[in-house]
Order: sequence, then C-alpha cells, then structure tokens
Amino acid sequence: MPLSTPFKAPAIPTTDVLSLLFDKPATGFPIDRVIFKGAQASASPLSYRNLRTSMRKIGFNLQQKAQVRKGDRVGILSLHGTHYPCLLFGVLCAGAQVVPMNPMLLTNDVINYIKVTGLKTIIVDDMFYKTIEGVLPHYPGLTVIVRGRVPPSKSGKPHMSFDELLGGSSELAWPRGPAVNKSTAFICFSSGTGGLPKAVTLTHENIVANQHMFYYAAQHARHMHEGKLHNIIVSAFPPFHAAGIWGSMIDPAYAGATSVLMPSFTLPLFLQLVKENKPTDLGLAPPIVLLLTTSPAVEGYDFSSVERLNVGAAPLSKELADACVARLNPKARLRQVWGMTELVCCATTFCMLDDSAAKARPGAVGFPLPGLEMKLVNPENGEEIHPAAQIDPVQESQRGEILVRGPSVFAGYLGMPKAEMAQYFTDDGFYRTGDIGVADQQGCIWIVDRIKELIKSSGFQVAPAEVEGILLSHADIVDCAVVGVPDRRKQGTSEKVRAYIVLRPGSDLKQMDPELCKRKIKAWYNPQVMGYKRLVGGIRFVDAIEKSPSGKILRRLLRDQIALEEAAKAQAKL
Repeated sequence: MPLSTPFKAPAIPTTDVLSLLFDKPATGFPIDRVIFKGAQASASPLSYRNLRTSMRKIGFNLQQKAQVRKGDRVGILSLHGTHYPCLLFGVLCAGAQVVPMNPMLLTNDVINYIKVTGLKTIIVDDMFYKTIEGVLPHYPGLTVIVRGRVPPSKSGKPHMSFDELLGGSSELAWPRGPAVNKSTAFICFSSGTGGLPKAVTLTHENIVANQHMFYYAAQHARHMHEGKLHNIIVSAFPPFHAAGIWGSMIDPAYAGATSVLMPSFTLPLFLQLVKENKPTDLGLAPPIVLLLTTSPAVEGYDFSSVERLNVGAAPLSKELADACVARLNPKARLRQVWGMTELVCCATTFCMLDDSAAKARPGAVGFPLPGLEMKLVNPENGEEIHPAAQIDPVQESQRGEILVRGPSVFAGYLGMPKAEMAQYFTDDGFYRTGDIGVADQQGCIWIVDRIKELIKSSGFQVAPAEVEGILLSHADIVDCAVVGVPDRRKQGTSEKVRAYIVLRPGSDLKQMDPELCKRKIKAWYNPQVMGYKRLVGGIRFVDAIEKSPSGKILRRLLRDQIALEEAAKAQAKL
C-alpha cells in the first residue's frame, strides 16, 4: 500500500509543454515580465513576450534552414544564458527532441551520445567546437550550428550560425494535441555515478504532469506563506541537469518568476548575482551549501532577500543545513527535495504544510508530490515496509528502497532492451529508484542512501551519507567521501569503511603529521558510532572530492582506485 500523504492529486491536462507554457501566461502575469536574466550586466533581459517570439523563430529556422524534422533529436552543447531557454523551447517548437549536453564532454562522450540517441543536429558554443570537430570524421553528415565565431567546416557540410536561427520574421506554430502529449520531449543522460550514463526519455506528458503537481503544491505554499507570485531565482544547477532544465527554465516560464542564469558556477559570480539581483530563492546542491557555509568569501554579502534555499541532487546533513541557514539568513527556510532525472526533477515537497511540519522532521525531504504514489520495499526480497510509529533511520527494518508510480515517471531508457528495462520496474508499474529511505506514518520521507553505495560491514549495512554527515560536523573537515574497502580476511563477504577527507587549509589538523592526524580524527569519530561503522578501512587525505556536475560524489572513481590498489597488493604476494 503506498505511503499516506496529506495531498490530493490535481487534474493533469492532456497537452504539450509549449501549449502549457505559451498559449498564455499560465498564472496570469504580465506578458512583458522579465523571465530570464543573464549573468553579465551587458546581457539583455528576456521577457515572456520576447521568449515566445524567439523560440518560434528558432523553430521555423530549424525546420527551414537546418532541415530538422518531427522526431529528430537536437543536442545543445552550451553554457547557460538567456539564449538557452530560447533554444530549448525552439527545438520543441520544431517538433524535435532536446538532448541537453554537458559542455565538459569529451569527443568520445559525444560520439557515445550520438550512437545512443541518433543525434542529427548539435548546437554548440564556439569555445567547445573542438570537441565537435573530433566527432565530424565519424559523422560527417552531422548538422552543426555554432553560437559565436563559426569556424570553417572540415566535413564538407557548411556549418550554420546561431544568428541564422534568430533571423527573419517568420514564426512557427508549434505542434500540439494528444499525440504530442505522449511523444518524447527530452532525452537527458543520468549522472552515471554507478556506471555509464543512461539516456532517460521524458515525454511532454511527464513534464506537464510534474509542473502541475509541483505548482499545485507551491501555489498552496504561496497562499500560506508569501501571498505573492513573483520570485527571483538564482540557481547553481547547470542547464543539462534536470534541476537546471526544470527549475531554472520551465518552472519560471510557467510561474512568471525571474530566473538569473549563470554560465557556470563559480562562488564569486554566484555572490555577485545575489548582490545584484536580491533573489528570493536559491537553487543549490550540497557542495554549494558546504561552500556557502565555510568559505570566507561569503562574509559581507547580504542574503536578507533570500526566503528559500532549495537543496537537492544529493543528501544533506541536518548539521550542515542548520549551519548554512544560520550564516546566510536565519529567517530563510532551507528545504531539501528529492528526485531524479527519471522523475523529471523533484518528487517530494514540504509545500502545502506550515513550517512546523518541516521543523519537526529535520533532515527529511518532504512528502510525495500530489499525484505520485510511493512505497518502501525491502531491496532483498521485495516485501513492503510499513512506516513505524517512531522513526529510526539506523534500524534496517525501517529502511527500504523507494518505489514511485505516477504520470511524471519517465518513459524508459533509450535503446535499452525490454528484458533489461524490466528490472527497473515492478509488475504493477512502480519504478525502482535505487534510493534507500525511511518514512513516517504521515508519509514524510528521509533519504538514507543509494543501494549500490551501501557498505556491507560485518553483516550490517553502513550508509556512506550517515558517516559523511558526522565527519563534516568536524570543524576542520571541509569535505569527505566514504566507501567500502574489501575485507580480505572475510573473503569478499564484508567491507571496511574508509573515508577520503579534505582538511580545512590552515587548520591545526592540516599542520599535523598525517598519521597523528588520522588518530585524532578516529579518536573523535569512534565514540559517536557503533563498531561496524568505524573507519577500519582507514583514512586518506585528498585535495578534493570528485563529484558529478549535479553534486553527487563519484564513488565509482574511488572504488576503481581501490580495486587497482587491491590488485597491486595481490600481485606483490605472488
């Protein structure tokens, strides 16, 4: 039986993304309201009216000049800015599917994207053209549209300029109707923290449903808390990430908010945008929360306009959340949300409830969005776990994999055989998220960890996020990652807990002999945990923790490193 929830499901219209957003201002805001602002003062703000015109011109020119056809896939390899939503919606206007791409992709990565998606067109910033140039010998028929200086083509097929997409006065009427509702809108690649990224297929129906479910909740929150519609958003999420697509582009166009678009995150630029724009909302991943909490550069900046810190993409400890709010603006509310690309973006919320609901549940990510069904099951045997009267995340009997069913659940992984795809869904249509959580009897959820990231230590399961939360509460530890190391004495049946730690520059621990430093950290840490959670696998000091663009720790890189170390040890014994 799905988790109980205090929310009723809203009616979801059978429409397409562009009709939802651009038939008229969805929430009745003025059509000349500025929806998007660039990071540079010289960048012209983009109003709702001009956005609608630009995306229709782009749709027309993609069809007429780039020969983009209905159902084609168009990649966007670009930094964020006011041009990005024009491209995003312009591709949809042409009847094509958007494939957002990380600008840091290497040539081989782009080749893999093309193999998986069948991309025929790529729109690329001139600074990233070298990446595409290496692709052209393999795909000489690829249509390349360059934003900025257009280099000569070596493939025999001339490149187009981004300016050509905005030229002329002709505008295209976008495709609409029930058939479009069921068709693919986006193909977004998952972060791939456990292996190669997978191509997540999101339909117009998925996007429309997510927007309606979230806004239904957010509208209620505005009624209860703010009583106003016009928010100003500064988000640290990139445009190829689900939170960047939805949170910094789709939702502002629907709600009439003003979204300030950063080309890429740097702390000085982020602080400058806060100073210049006085945002009401910040979109943050946990690494940015950590930076805002610990960096001396934040001193002197005024965050008094900020009402909400919206945090997602990875677990965040209560201690770090509290410290961030205390430093930036004690009157602000930090709200964790949970979701993933396969669920469009957010799947939980604290909206529709007063602040006491969140304050009484520290560390929670909220309730299922109205319209989504969720339940917890034992990942070993599939048996449903019923919430206990008293929450205890340490109790394995309360932990379960979170399963989700509803209209925003993705359509599948592109190119994956049906037999393989079946492992991600139950017989009754619930998606297996791979996230481990606990829930209270009212349906509120806490995220514990990922199934593949759980460390099996002496017959118990250790959640890396729990250990990391404790370590990060130490004043001299600024970042860390926890993984399991094979316990050779137990022949692969158990793992030892190891921590990779970044020390604060100039701290007392940083000045110590490394071995003495390790002993001091263990002496501080060990009394706080049960024996099987102790750092028996050792401590390694590193300069930085490798993370994905969305802020997830890339544990597979650490595991690969450990595997090489273990192989070297085995070889040395021969």
